[in-house]
Amino acid sequence: MAPAVSLANLRQHDGEYPSEVLRAIRLWSQNQEPLARWLNRARALHGSALRLIVWDDTGYELPWELFWLPDDQQLAVGGGLLGALVAMTRWTTVHDADQHLPRASEHCRGGILGYLHRDMTDDGAVFASYTHRMHREMTSFLDALNGLTDPTGLVYMGCHGSYGDTVTRLRLGERTWAEFNGEKMHVLGRDRSLVCLNACHSGRFVDNRAQGEEALRGFAELFLRKGAGGCIVTAGKVGDAEARALVRRLVRDVAAQPQHPVAEKLRAFRARAVEEFGPLSAVPSVHRDDGTVDAHGQKRVLRLLYAFMFHFYGHPLTRLQLTAPFLGTGGGSGR
Repeated sequence: MAPAVSLANLRQHDGEYPSEVLRAIRLWSQNQEPLARWLNRARALHGSALRLIVWDDTGYELPWELFWLPDDQQLAVGGGLLGALVAMTRWTTVHDADQHLPRASEHCRGGILGYLHRDMTDDGAVFASYTHRMHREMTSFLDALNGLTDPTGLVYMGCHGSYGDTVTRLRLGERTWAEFNGEKMHVLGRDRSLVCLNACHSGRFVDNRAQGEEALRGFAELFLRKGAGGCIVTAGKVGDAEARALVRRLVRDVAAQPQHPVAEKLRAFRARAVEEFGPLSAVPSVHRDDGTVDAHGQKRVLRLLYAFMFHFYGHPLTRLQLTAPFLGTGGGSGR
């Protein structure tokens, strides 16, 4: 357990300074020497063909995508942040379902079914060139998720999310975890759709002992159990405009290149964030010499950490292929 490295600690106005979280992650990584050596040997052996699945049922919110790998001159591999160097996915125990490791490569193909909260309607612009049905009300969205007959490649939710120490405090938009859990979601089981939850804390889990079971529950586990071919979720708070713009860019990149697996697009997305940040050895200090907070430097680190906050649960070769609308139609729009 290493609570100081959780990305849920990040806050713009309270909580930990981004540079301190990044430094904590670097020290945590340095303390895992056997794991770092094993990962570097795997990189040296498999090169760019390496695909990594991290099955984490600890509930410790460990930031595996940010695991800091050292240079290894003997193996001829450079250092850096794991999620920018290797195409990786996550996995968790899917309860009440006959599913262990992710199923063999999924191909999520079809249109888009979405729910957009009134504060996040800008997300819809990403999907304008694809067949889409976007809903502004949760009830109609859930009705469509249960009964839509059109092939659905992506289920997208842009809304607020909340988190607490019990499953009863998990919420997406206007619905609780238990309310989502009561839905059939037939579309997911039929089409094996990719689910993207652009909502704060959507990737966090809670220990559900309060309801009498030794199990981690969360929205990623819920949607996978309902039949999703994969889930993109967030590890903490992504409520500001810049974070939402990042996830829109990520979804646009994934959709625009269906020949590339989702995990590879995420790796490239993170690698670009590292490149834009600059040398990882030069993490900004919290305070300037005059004692004031280096707000610009903290924002730079926050932008980097945001790019690593989007986690993908699923098979490393899962692809997304969205369909374009027929000529003369502009896709559907729900209410």
